[in-house]
Amino acid sequence: MGRMPDNDTDAIINRAVHEFSAMRYDSARQLCEKSIHQNPDNIAAYSILAGIYSIYGDKDKAMKALDTSLNINKSDPSTYVNRATILSRFNDDDRALLDLDCAIAMDSNCFDAFYKKGIILLKLEKYRQALNSLSKARTLEPDRGELYIPLAKALIETGSHQPALDAYDISIKLNYRAQEAYNAKGTLLVQLGQLEDAEASYRCSLEQGNNIAAHAGLSGLKTYRNNDADIDQIKALFNSWDLTAPANQSNTHLSAQHAFVMAKVCNDLGDYERAFLCYEKGNKLRKSHLGYQIESDQSLIEAIIGLDKQLCHTSTTPLDTRGKTPIFIVGLPRSGTTLIEQILSSHEDVHPYGEVTYASKAFFPVVNRCHKDMNIINDSAMFNTLLHNAGELYLDQALENNSGQPYFTDKMPDNFLWLGLIVKALPAAKFIIVERDKKATAWSLFKSNFNSSNYGYAYSLDDIKSYFNLYDSLVDYWLTKYPEHIKVIKYEKLVDNPTENIKTLLEHCQLDWDERCVEFNNTQRIVRTASAAQVVKPIYKNSNLEHLNYMEHLQDIVTKQR
Repeated sequence: MGRMPDNDTDAIINRAVHEFSAMRYDSARQLCEKSIHQNPDNIAAYSILAGIYSIYGDKDKAMKALDTSLNINKSDPSTYVNRATILSRFNDDDRALLDLDCAIAMDSNCFDAFYKKGIILLKLEKYRQALNSLSKARTLEPDRGELYIPLAKALIETGSHQPALDAYDISIKLNYRAQEAYNAKGTLLVQLGQLEDAEASYRCSLEQGNNIAAHAGLSGLKTYRNNDADIDQIKALFNSWDLTAPANQSNTHLSAQHAFVMAKVCNDLGDYERAFLCYEKGNKLRKSHLGYQIESDQSLIEAIIGLDKQLCHTSTTPLDTRGKTPIFIVGLPRSGTTLIEQILSSHEDVHPYGEVTYASKAFFPVVNRCHKDMNIINDSAMFNTLLHNAGELYLDQALENNSGQPYFTDKMPDNFLWLGLIVKALPAAKFIIVERDKKATAWSLFKSNFNSSNYGYAYSLDDIKSYFNLYDSLVDYWLTKYPEHIKVIKYEKLVDNPTENIKTLLEHCQLDWDERCVEFNNTQRIVRTASAAQVVKPIYKNSNLEHLNYMEHLQDIVTKQR
């Protein structure tokens, strides 16, 4: 069959699609422009152009192309779906959802509209709504492989863990991103404490092909020994990567992941010098990728303290917490906050949320607005409205998935930043500040390749030391200002005498004694932090000693006594 003539618009669009798929965007753009020149009403050409301009980061041109296609045919739901996809790519999610609702109104069986709506709602952490939308998409086209990994996430976030595991299995059965599904399933099984099944899932991923994500999962479940076959597989991935080479910006996260896994291997084998070299390289790559600067956190903490001092003359009106008592478990990451939540969540009256971003989304804008406009602080009515809205937003998010218990835990560690505002908005809230030996905490941070971008300071020992000082200054301020709301729990004391410290913890939270809190390792719940594999075990005292192998690098880290 001969080549189609260049003036055949369908052939031109097919070639444009091919060039776009091959990431030859300039060529695809030129073909689309040629097609439009021949047929100004070619909707497909405008859609491809919009995708190209969105990749270039040019929102105006992308939206212009999509608006043109809408003007050509306003009754085509796919055009609204395409525009929603581009809008979401530029974080204009409210408009994107409106477009998707338009598409659904036109065609109530439009899989793409329900699917894309679910993806955006996941992004916005509106998990129940996301689950509803993705479930509708599933009823429409149950064999669409791309559906099941995001569906599993929505199920996890709404507490349906077995259906989430089933969703991963369907993705695997449909052979859609099976390796990713095996790895995600392994992560969920770790979080559920099903460690043997988690290892089996990671092994299945490796059967699909050697990959560092599976090894990263396995590295948290095992101790490497000499002649371990996994080490040969890791080295096969690692050998092409030079420790002394500069960071590859286009593949930074993967290279960092290699380094952290190889560091764990070296640490387990007792080669601490090479382990530190690998950790250091991985951390430099992560910091470079995030572009973190300690000055940003310094400015934020100074603004928080300054705001709280100025609010001492501003009267505030507390909110009704709707019959619920929030318990905020805060401190530095890797200091024992997950252990405290595991203990409290074993109580029959406590619903655990884990690490959620509800508080920062609600209260950071208050700090930001007051910092930009000091007149708000001097106007009690204006400030109370701002604080009231923040508190209501927090409660709306927190209570959406509450299962009915009168208490709930929020263990995002850096919620210590918002303590002053939370106390003013929700005075019934309890705060647990968890503290651990600073050298041990620093090492736990430095050796962790966090999924979250919240902990930019964790990728440099100098930044860790500076952040610890900022943390201490703010915690000291809160303890002076709001001591009745706060209980400081020392990790080491908890490990040495669990029962007495758990009693103290429950008394501060005004919770009755519950023997299950002592037997917390038997509690069945999802734990979605780096400590997931540890908290399903009883408390053990040697969990705090690994940093001793790296003391020469931690001399400048000092623990403040409280």
